[in-house]
Order: sequence, then C-alpha cells, then structure tokens
Amino acid sequence: MENKRNILSTRVLAPHLLQMAEAKGFTIDCIPFISTRPLPEAEVSKTIQDLAHREIYVLFTSVQAVQATFKLLNQQPRWKAFVLSGATKTEVEKYLPENALLAHAIDAKNLAPLILEHSSVKQLYFFCGKQHSTVIPQALIHHGRKITECIVYETIVHPQKIQQDYDAYLFFSPTAVKSFAQDNSIKAHAPVFTIGNTTGNAVQQLTTGPVIKAGFPSEEQVLQNLFDFFKPH
Repeated sequence: MENKRNILSTRVLAPHLLQMAEAKGFTIDCIPFISTRPLPEAEVSKTIQDLAHREIYVLFTSVQAVQATFKLLNQQPRWKAFVLSGATKTEVEKYLPENALLAHAIDAKNLAPLILEHSSVKQLYFFCGKQHSTVIPQALIHHGRKITECIVYETIVHPQKIQQDYDAYLFFSPTAVKSFAQDNSIKAHAPVFTIGNTTGNAVQQLTTGPVIKAGFPSEEQVLQNLFDFFKPH
C-alpha cells in the first residue's frame, strides 16, 4: 500500500470527513488559523430586534453571520434574503421559509448581479463580520442602491509556525490565508484547494503551484477536488 499523503486543513473538519479522507489514503492535520466570535449582545441586539419587525431585504454571506443574527431573534422575521450557496444557504433555511430566499450564488461576484435584477431592492441590510468582502456593497452602490452593513461578529487570527511540509493545503477564507502567510509558506509545487474564488485568489499571491477552487462552496467539494487531483490516471 502506498504511503498516505499528508494534508494541512486550515479549518477544523468534521470527523466523518476526516474518516472519509483517511479511507482514501489521506492524513489531514486540522490547524485553524482563524476563529470567530459574535459581538456582545449589547452592541447588536437592539438593531437586530428593531429590524425583525420590518419587511426588509437582507444579505448573508457566511454561516457565522446567520448564527450570530438569528440567535438574538425570538420570532421569525419578515425578511427576504439573498445568500451564498452551500453552508450559508443551508443555515439560513433553518430560520426563513423557502419563499423568503430570493437568490443564491456560489460567490459574491455571481450574487451581486442577481440582487441588482430585483428592481424593488432599493436598500439591503448586510449581516456580516468586521472583515468581509466588499464586492456586493460596491456593486450596489455603483448602481445607486443603498446597503447598510450590520456587523454581528468578528474574526480573530491565530498565526502560528507550521513545523512540516505538506503534500497539499486546504483553505476556506482569505483571512485564514493571510494568517497562514504571516509565518509560513506553501511548499513548492504543492497543490492548494480552496472553498471558492475569493479564497483562491488570495492563495495565488502565495504560490505558483496549482490552485484548485471549488465550483460549489462546501467542505465536501474541497475534499472531492483533493481526491480527484491525486486519483491515479
């Protein structure tokens, strides 16, 4: 049996995903380079409670924002939502009915034009972290729409020195890429697998090796790309 390939994941993956990888000949070390935490309720609760009673358009691009927002609500709001596909959409569906989701897309670049197609959206409330993509806000402002950013969580970086080289690397956010790069470099020619285009673009600043971006934003798709890349041909 050939030696297992050693993989670095910059996010903690679910046990069943690690077991699946192990069965396919991959040993994955999970070393998180960032963490998130909701802002104190005193800072955000009143804003969210006030908005809960209004019929508004909202935007979610991360699971963390969904969780931080809805944990402060004791009723289902009358919101219409635009969301990123994958885990974010799945999380929103726990709290809003299906007909409240107006559009979803794999990344901000693809979601922005879908929002603009809705001429009734004059103002959008963006529930997000302190560090977030500006792609959608810039697109809406450029087209004369108003966007209000509601910061509900923050990201904490955990830069640390990695003591070994890996056969491949998994990244799930641009912030984690920056945190990793503070003390580390990617082994020459080692492939990197990312959860989407934004993260992939950040990685490409660090390596001339292959960067494989998931066509659908999920951990499962990132791992499938990893398996396919190393599959014997």
